[in-house]
Amino acid sequence: MMFPWLMWSPSYYFPLSGAVTQDIETDWFDREITSESGDANIEKEIFRDVASYGTQIGILNEAVLALAEELKPESLENNEALKKLNTLQENVKRIKSTIKDQNRKRAKQMLDKLAQEDPDYLVSLLESYKREIQKEFNPISEDT
Repeated sequence: MMFPWLMWSPSYYFPLSGAVTQDIETDWFDREITSESGDANIEKEIFRDVASYGTQIGILNEAVLALAEELKPESLENNEALKKLNTLQENVKRIKSTIKDQNRKRAKQMLDKLAQEDPDYLVSLLESYKREIQKEFNPISEDT
């Protein structure tokens, strides 16, 4: 050993200077689907192209509640699971409504700010939205 006194010197480890173990996940923006899911490729395609988990669960909730309405009401009065499902559905509707209201308020604030700072751009922006909406909801037939 060239410098025998170094064996008594303390060792300092700064962040990321020692052995670092880290899982490298390529799905940074898609954390809903993990590698532990059944078949992650199928899950991703369904999630991306068909419906999100929230949409799927919402449809199932609506179907169960609709079927429950068709059954004898007296047999379902004390059904705790159905009560919980109704409460869940009401909470989801409340949250969606709250967020929708917040988004509308933010949009109004941004449009008000734009009206003060750049009214000409606001007019052109609103006209472009109007044209897009008219195209989407009033498609003109190419035969006419």
